[in-house]
Order: sequence, then C-alpha cells, then structure tokens
Amino acid sequence: MKNMQEKLFNKSNLVILILVLLITALFAGCTPNKAPTSSDNEMVTYTDMAGNSVKLKKNVDRIVLLRSKDVYLLASLLGDDLPKKLVGWGPDLKTDDTGAYNKFLDKYPQLEKTAVTGSVYDQSIDPEQILKLKPDVVIIDKSFKDSPYISKFKAAGLPIMFTDLQSAPFDGPQKSLELLGQVLGKKQRADEIVKYANDRINNVLSKIEKSNLPAPSVYIENGGSGPNGNQLGSTYGGTGNPKQYISWGAVLNKLKVNNVADGVIAVQQGPMSAEGLLKANPDIIVITGQDWVMPGSMKIGFNASEAGSQALLKGYLNRPGWNTLSAVKNKKVYSVWHNTAQITNFAAIEALAKDFYPDEFKDLNPEKDLEEFYSKFMPIRYSGVWMLSLK
Repeated sequence: MKNMQEKLFNKSNLVILILVLLITALFAGCTPNKAPTSSDNEMVTYTDMAGNSVKLKKNVDRIVLLRSKDVYLLASLLGDDLPKKLVGWGPDLKTDDTGAYNKFLDKYPQLEKTAVTGSVYDQSIDPEQILKLKPDVVIIDKSFKDSPYISKFKAAGLPIMFTDLQSAPFDGPQKSLELLGQVLGKKQRADEIVKYANDRINNVLSKIEKSNLPAPSVYIENGGSGPNGNQLGSTYGGTGNPKQYISWGAVLNKLKVNNVADGVIAVQQGPMSAEGLLKANPDIIVITGQDWVMPGSMKIGFNASEAGSQALLKGYLNRPGWNTLSAVKNKKVYSVWHNTAQITNFAAIEALAKDFYPDEFKDLNPEKDLEEFYSKFMPIRYSGVWMLSLK
C-alpha cells in the first residue's frame, strides 16, 4: 500500500512538473519584448583617431554623422544597412556636393527623413537635438576637436568618436575605416577596402621613392569659389618646424613636387596673392572640383560631364595674366575631385601622379580603378567625371 502511494505521489509530481514547464514555455513565447541580456548591455572601449578612449555599446545601431560628406566611409561598410543605422547627419553633403547627396537619396529615399543636425562649420549644432536622437556613437573628424560645441557634447555625455580624414590624406581614411569596421562589426569588410586603397597608393609612392624624377612646380587651388577674377581660392602649404601639412598640402608634399605656395602662405590653407602666383609661374595647375552650389565653381563628381567640366576649367584661364603662365601655355591644367579625404583617396593620388610624372605612370588608369572600387565596395553606382585634363 505504501509503495503504491509513493508511485502515485511520484506520478502526480511528474504531471505537475510537466504542466509547470508547459505553462512557463507558453508564457515565455508570448512575451512581447526580450529582456536585455548581458551581451546586449556589453560595452567595448576603443581608441579613436584623436587618441581618446571611447566606450561604446558592443552593438552600435544608431549613428550620428556630423559631417555628412564622410558618409562614403559608412556606406562602404554598411551598404543597405546605412539608412537603418544613420539617425542624424550634417547638412554639408547637400550644400557642398549636391550630386553625391542626390545619388545617395536615389538609392535610399528614406535618407531624406534622416534628422539634419547643425553644420560642423559653424556653431549651429545643438547638443540637445543630438541627445534626442539617442545615438550609440557620434562621428566627427578630429579637425573639429577644438570646436566649442565638442566640449558641450562631452558635458552632455554624448559618445563622440573622432576620425582622421583631413590631416593625413594618405592613410587617415584607411585607419578611420579600420576603426569604424571594428565599431560596426565589419572588420573583414574594412580590411578588404583598406587593402584595395593601400595597394594603389603604395604602388605610386614606391615608384616615386625609387625614381629620381625631376620635380615639377605645382599650384593647387580649391575650386569652390569659381574663377572670381583676381581673387584666388584657398591653396595649401606647410607650417611649423618641421613643416606640417594637411589635405592637398600633404598630397603635394608626399608626391615630391615643388609646391609654389609652400613658404609663401603663412597657414596650412589659405589663398596666395594673384601677383605671387604669376611670379611663381608654375609648371602645373590643379583646380579641385566638387558639386558646389557657387556659380562658376569647378564641378567634378557624379553629375559632371566632360564638356561641362572642360568649360568650367577653361573659365579659370580668363583670370588676368594667366595666359602668360607656363602651365596654361602648355595645357598642363587639371582637375580632380576635391574631397580627397575619403577612402577613394587612391584615385586622386593616382591621377595627380600621372599628371605630374606622365612617363613614369603612363600605365596607370585611375578612372578604371575608381569605377572598379564602386562596383566592389559602394552601394551607389559610379557615374560622372572625377578627374580632368585641359583640352
């Protein structure tokens, strides 16, 4: 009798246990939101391109890009996830490179609804607006690290990460992409892109280092303000001892040409005088282009045409005295896309190497390399004109 009672008790317990498990499973399946796990809340510490330690969520899903023309980096890594993760960006892509802005909107119409922050180039950025976007990371180039709004961001506890695209155009974009690849869980993708760019840049630099090439004298000008008579646009030189360069100044220095602005302008970026340029009489002139809004500005990029860009480039030749310059007489006047501070830097470097040292680099095909890059790594299609020689 006792054994029978024990068996019945055990069976009853077993039935109760099964019912409890079934009910638990049923309610677990009906739970509307999964409770956060330790991995959801895990934080990872990175060192950004300004040398700062930055603690971010392991899974970064909400990105604010304060300088929107840096979207090329994110697009190459994220592809079709770009509009899902980008919750805020600056206005500069739309104002400074309209063709690129429209290209991205054609591919991802939902980007038009992405929150627009204030501009990195003035003090219109509002930390309160950024906070409301609840970003997992706020990305900005380190050239803006001393801007007054950065201290406000830090005080508000915003997760700021600095990239480095402007000060080191030969390797800053690649290192920045590697960093973002870690942050976004796209390391393998970043490694592939960086290798593609570095292989082409190193090919150029190694040839220049090994060859005893005669250095041409070069003048380069930001084409954003157009010909504008005697008022020249910004050019680029070095400052300090030893000299430090940024942007196109760094490019000319690394390509071992004689930069006619170096030692003439007292800043890393600023205009030469019209008289100073005529006196320097450079062998080569480069006017950088983009899809700027200024009438007459040098236009290069997705929407540019060969005929239209040639006409704009020729407009610069009408400046007073330019018909006497060696570069103009010999038709050694060129244009390349201005925004070299991007992962497509290799194409501009190849193009200029070919312009400066045509015999040494006659086999280079920078247009083909750039088109291949877009085919391999970018979610938007290649089109337009990105480099130009005066005809």
